[in-house]
Amino acid sequence: MEAGSTVAKMADEVAMPYSAALGEVSTVVRHSSGDGVLDPEAAFAAVVLAPTKSGEVIYTARPMTKGKTAMAYKKLSELTTRGQTCNIKVKVMRMWDSINLATDELLSLDMILMDEQGDVIHATKWKNLIDSYKTKINESSVYIFSNFKVQESHRYHPVDNDLKITFMYNTKVKQVKESAESFPKYYFDFATSDTLQDRANKDQHLS
Repeated sequence: MEAGSTVAKMADEVAMPYSAALGEVSTVVRHSSGDGVLDPEAAFAAVVLAPTKSGEVIYTARPMTKGKTAMAYKKLSELTTRGQTCNIKVKVMRMWDSINLATDELLSLDMILMDEQGDVIHATKWKNLIDSYKTKINESSVYIFSNFKVQESHRYHPVDNDLKITFMYNTKVKQVKESAESFPKYYFDFATSDTLQDRANKDQHLS
């Protein structure tokens, strides 16, 4: 399939969501071989919707670099305790050191992470891993995390989420060099007096 060729029928048959630059409405199709058969091993090509003078919409193929596809991110609301291979893109809303008050010993570095949907989760990096990452983590910055462990959080929830993220020795951290404006600036979860009364003398929530 040559760049600039009309592939309306093909795009209709194998269309997939694709986020294009400048906010253009786009679709993704695979290259076809010379006989018009789709090649499942070929690289993706972005195709932009282009209306003709008669109003008919056609698709113009724009080949992309072979083997490079957009990274998929999982929403925090979609995380489960099964597997640790997904990627998440999150903003670090808060960070703090967890200290053993009896011994003044550092236990872990803890964070509240938020995705672009506004969902939050508690993340913990145990003290033996704090210095093991090349990328330093800072508040209000955006990162991509992968190869982390998701587990149930039974005690001391800093946020209303029954799951938490634990950093592993092979967890990957990559800072995203983009504005954090697509993320909420602050996170609040107000509790009513009845809720606080119900939480009294319990160690499930930090409130």
